[in-house]
Amino acid sequence: MQINGGPTKRWIGKVAILDIKTGAIPKTVGLQTGAYKIGWNEESLTILREEGQRASKRLYFKPFEDRYIIKECDDPQDEVDFLHLLAATHIRRKIK
Repeated sequence: MQINGGPTKRWIGKVAILDIKTGAIPKTVGLQTGAYKIGWNEESLTILREEGQRASKRLYFKPFEDRYIIKECDDPQDEVDFLHLLAATHIRRKIK
């Protein structure tokens, strides 16, 4: 998603991963969007996205009846933590 506006000017012109939440916002939203960003930016996905459209922002959107919130997941550690959890899951399955 190309951002053409928003609550902050630093989002304009950036490519973002947007996670739409319809229920409660889980504490894992940063890890989730980190995983989505890793997947989107994989070189093998160049057929699905235009050249140069690598995501640099991770946002989540929560609609309400009369308003909405959009927040940025800006912890750079989220992507690294997701990869560590993925590796730990793989190791647990391997040693069972």
